[in-house]
Amino acid sequence: IYTITVTDANSCTATATTDLKIYGSKLYVNDNSQTNDVYTTAVGNDANAGTPSSPFATITKALTIAQAGDTIYVDAGDFVEQLTIDKSVYLQGAGSNLSNIVAPSTRSGSVVQGTTTWDYIVAAYPSTGTIQVRIKDFSINANSQNKTAGTSSFVGVFMRDVIGDSIGGLFSCEIKGFPSTPEYECFGIKIYGNSDLTVDNNILSDYTRDGIGVNGGASGNPDVVVSNNTLNGSAIPLNAISLIDGAKGSIVKNTAKNHTRST
Repeated sequence: IYTITVTDANSCTATATTDLKIYGSKLYVNDNSQTNDVYTTAVGNDANAGTPSSPFATITKALTIAQAGDTIYVDAGDFVEQLTIDKSVYLQGAGSNLSNIVAPSTRSGSVVQGTTTWDYIVAAYPSTGTIQVRIKDFSINANSQNKTAGTSSFVGVFMRDVIGDSIGGLFSCEIKGFPSTPEYECFGIKIYGNSDLTVDNNILSDYTRDGIGVNGGASGNPDVVVSNNTLNGSAIPLNAISLIDGAKGSIVKNTAKNHTRST
């Protein structure tokens, strides 16, 4: 708590107190349990300072506080949130078997890309320009939810105008939990715009359309590295990995099976 005293030219004074929080460049999130925790030593509360001993309770709160270049450490637990990332940040989980981002049953966020309105669990895109976003060591679970009314399709992770080459992108995550019907509604990952990023060492399952879709076009032509991923369809999905309409990149050492088309 700080006390501020102001004195004017006539020697009149006024005093006020304020509670000022100064956040660091590393922010910490804990659900409401210390089971299997790696980064934090207390349960979370969004009124906290975002430190290891006083973590936030939600990733959304940390994203609101974070400044460009900050890292958000998310401990073990279930985080039932739809995440929208519009700044350059790193999201670091405790492991894809520990830090779980779970689709809530009600999701208000959507993003328009061309003629498609996307419902999503996690989306990273700036209002202008590009951002560097890195997401690593999470489970991203659709929780058997269908797309929200008024949207065209549902995707685990949506990225547009995300850069970083080998640093930016999605790493060591598991994307799963999509419903089996209706056909062709759910995608694992979609990438658009002037993205220059890497998708590496992820496990994708349960999607009903494409595992990883990279699309070029009027908003830009992504340049991506797609490597060391495991994509397991259920004989319903069309494509494991798709680069179309001017998108480019390299597809290296991925494992794909059970699709009606090919990579």
